[in-house]
Amino acid sequence: SPFVPTTVVLAKVKGYPAWPAMVLEESLLPANIIQKKPKSIRGKASKKGKPAIILPVRFFSDDTYIWISSNDVKLLEKSQVEEFLKTSQGKRRRDNLIEFAYQLALDPPDMEMFVKYGSKGSQGRSKEDDIEDDFEEEFEEEEEEEEEEEEEEEDEEEVARPKKRSRGAKALKVKKAPKVTKLTKAQEKKIAAQKQKEEEKKLLAEYDSDWGLDDFNSFNKKEGNYIFDTEEEQRQVLDNVPAAAVIQEELAEAHQRFLAVADDLIEQLLSEDAVNEKFVFKKLTEFEKLFKQIPKTVVMKSKLLRVMIVTVRKRDGNEKIRERVCKSLKQALDIDVEQNSEAD
Repeated sequence: SPFVPTTVVLAKVKGYPAWPAMVLEESLLPANIIQKKPKSIRGKASKKGKPAIILPVRFFSDDTYIWISSNDVKLLEKSQVEEFLKTSQGKRRRDNLIEFAYQLALDPPDMEMFVKYGSKGSQGRSKEDDIEDDFEEEFEEEEEEEEEEEEEEEDEEEVARPKKRSRGAKALKVKKAPKVTKLTKAQEKKIAAQKQKEEEKKLLAEYDSDWGLDDFNSFNKKEGNYIFDTEEEQRQVLDNVPAAAVIQEELAEAHQRFLAVADDLIEQLLSEDAVNEKFVFKKLTEFEKLFKQIPKTVVMKSKLLRVMIVTVRKRDGNEKIRERVCKSLKQALDIDVEQNSEAD
C-alpha cells in the first residue's frame, strides 16, 4: 500500500470538502479511536482491482480522527499543495482553516507529536495545560509515597508479631483497618483538575458520527460529494459560489420587492371600487417570480396570502381575477382553494 504511516493525503468524506490529512500508525492512536475501528468496509475495489483497506488518518488544522477507505484518499504531492496555497493567496475570500491545513501538509509535523498535541503542536499548549500536567505529576508522586508508607507499616507489623503460640492454637490473622487519608484543599483541586482534563480529552477525541464507512463509492457530482480531479476544476466550481454577504444582500432586495408587490395586490383585491385587471395580472406574475427568490415562510405568514385565499373563496368577486389568483396559489404554493358554496 502506498499509504504508509506519515503519508500526507487528500481525504474525502461525504458531505465535506476534500481535506489534507496524515496517515497514522495505529499503535499511536488514542484508545477510544482504536475501539471504533470498523471490522470491515463496504464498497467496490479500486479501478486497478486492488481491494480497499481501512486507514487511520487525522485531518490537519481540524484535528479530527477518522477510519477511512483507501479508495477515498489520494496522495497529496508537494506541487499540488504549493499550487493551492498560491491560488488561495490571490483570493478575496480566504478560508483560513483549510489554508492552515495545506500549510501543515507542505511541512508536516512529526507523527507522534501530531497525535499527542494536534496541529498546533506543543507550542500551542496554554499555561493552564502545563499547570494541570504539573498538578497531575505532583499528585501521582504523593500517591506513590503514600502507598510506599503503607507497605512499610505492613512489613513492620508482620515482624512485630510473636512467633510462639500454644499447641493446637491457630494463629489469627490480624486485618489492618484501611487507612483513611483526609485530602487537603490543594489535593482536592488537583483531583478535580485531573478529572476535568480527562473529560475534555474524551470530548476532543470524539469525531462526527456522520463520518464513517457506510456510503463508500456513492459520490455524486450533482450533490458535490466527490474529489476534484484537478485543481483547475475545483477552482472553477468554488469561484462561482457567491459570498454570504452577496446572498444576504440579494435576499434582502427580493424581500423588499415582495413587500411592494404585496401592498399593491392587497390594495387592489380589497378595493370596493372597480379592480384594474391588467395591473393585478402583472403583479401576480411578479409574485410568482419573486416566490422562487424568497423563503416560503415569508409568503406563508404574509397578509397577502390571506387576502388571496379570501379573493378565491368569495362568490361575488371578479371571476377572471379569482381564476388568476387561484392559478398563482397553485403554481407558487401548490394550494387548492375552493369557492364558497351558497350554504357557506
